Amino acid sequence: MSHETPSLNAAGTFAGPASIGFYFAALVLEIVFFGAFVGTYAYGSWLTLCRAHPATRRQTSTVVLFAANTLMFLLSLVHLALDIDIARIGFLTAPKSLQEAKFVLYVTQTLIGDGFMIYRLYRVYSRHWPVTIVPSLLLILTAVIGYASSFLGVAGFYMSVAFYGLSLIVNVICTVCILLKVFRISRDFNGVYLQGHKLKLWKVLEATVQSTAIYSAAAVSLVITFVNSTAVGYPTCLDVFPALIGLVFSLITIRIATNLIRDEARPDSNFRLTETVRSRQTASSVTYVEHEPHPSILQALGSQKGAMQAYKDKVGDDVIEMSKHVSKSATTSEVSLPLSRLNFQEVCDGDVEQGEAV
Repeated sequence: MSHETPSLNAAGTFAGPASIGFYFAALVLEIVFFGAFVGTYAYGSWLTLCRAHPATRRQTSTVVLFAANTLMFLLSLVHLALDIDIARIGFLTAPKSLQEAKFVLYVTQTLIGDGFMIYRLYRVYSRHWPVTIVPSLLLILTAVIGYASSFLGVAGFYMSVAFYGLSLIVNVICTVCILLKVFRISRDFNGVYLQGHKLKLWKVLEATVQSTAIYSAAAVSLVITFVNSTAVGYPTCLDVFPALIGLVFSLITIRIATNLIRDEARPDSNFRLTETVRSRQTASSVTYVEHEPHPSILQALGSQKGAMQAYKDKVGDDVIEMSKHVSKSATTSEVSLPLSRLNFQEVCDGDVEQGEAV
């Protein structure tokens, strides 16, 4: 008897011969990734619900993060259960409806990841919703194509490529916009130095890119295997990616919760900021400003609504909130600002803004 069986693609149709061993290997990998996901999900949930400050647990961003992580876990669990059921029935004789259900679960997971990226974009831009219009429209289109391709047979099978491409575009747009915001704020704080601590811009960029890389890599891998290995690579990736994506998302949750708890435990969350300027007479000399804080901080401290609104439009609510913690003596050379309120921290080390995940 032949050990070859037609591979089942995203649409539940046969795409060519593939060894049963590939299906078995994919199932084993999925079990391994899901086992790791169980551990990271439990640890991340414990950090978020038990270790974090009670006030932080009630914040909207914390609830959103926990809900998204829980949905990822449940979807991965159901996907694994379906794969086990297919293995029990037989890869060749499994009903088409099970394959359709599996792809629906994958589409839902992808939409959750893309939606979370849009939410981060919304938070980084201080809840300025117009910036999310284009990504949101693309997300809706992605959802329509993704779910439709699950039930349209061969036509849907080829439509799924558009689904992967749109998901990749959403991630790229959100990432680029977030990085532009980071560069903009770094420019506003040009000349401000931390005593004992540095604003690690490259670390911010690294954290932002890493958090979206897994979804982009998944989309690219599926497109490549769709073209070059429809019979083996493509269905294997579809089986493994749900648990892997959930695992990576839970690691992001742990990173956010860990940084949040670390910030709460810090005895003095206010780092000392001192502005320095170069003397006009000597290019190499550095003088410390003793009478005037940084211009952007001065704007944030302005009592007039017009100045406050102008600055709010420029750098966002979160930098305005930062100024509330500035020392009352604004004329001294040392201005105290809580680093955790900087927009830098929103996308650095897990994208936390005083406990609010971006």
